[in-house]
Amino acid sequence: NMAATLEKLDQKQEALSLFQTVFDKRRNLLGENHPLTVTAMSNLAAVFFDLDQYEKALELQTQVLEKSKKIYEENQYDVIIAMTSLATTLDHLKRYNESSALYREILAKRQSTSGEDHPETIRIMTKLAAALLETEHFEESVALFRTILAKRQKLKGEDHTDTITAIKNLA
Repeated sequence: NMAATLEKLDQKQEALSLFQTVFDKRRNLLGENHPLTVTAMSNLAAVFFDLDQYEKALELQTQVLEKSKKIYEENQYDVIIAMTSLATTLDHLKRYNESSALYREILAKRQSTSGEDHPETIRIMTKLAAALLETEHFEESVALFRTILAKRQKLKGEDHTDTITAIKNLA
């Protein structure tokens, strides 16, 4: 797909134009709530995010999440991804109370669908711990960082870069 290739080549403005065209055409042909239209909206939001236009990304990601919840089951991958994108944008906007609440939901879904030790579950744990740190929930943040470190040591070993990063985060 040319728009995705342009984005990877760091030609984001041109990619934005193409992603906008795809979204507009899908919306006109398939309707607002069609899964392909929602995917196009998500792609457009991702380019806005990459361009540091977080408010525009947030607006679209909020719609993507609402529509995804109507299209898919609550714990389905597409819903979890939409939630994660939205929480990440909230982090960039320094809206940590909102992002941490969303990360809690995502973590519960990841734990039930992927398991406690899945890399994505641990990644969300890390994002939650960081957001909690920003909201000065230090004890809970440190407890999560300790859990993450223990999981990384068990799963990856002492000398793996993920384990070293977990040690740094705890420090």
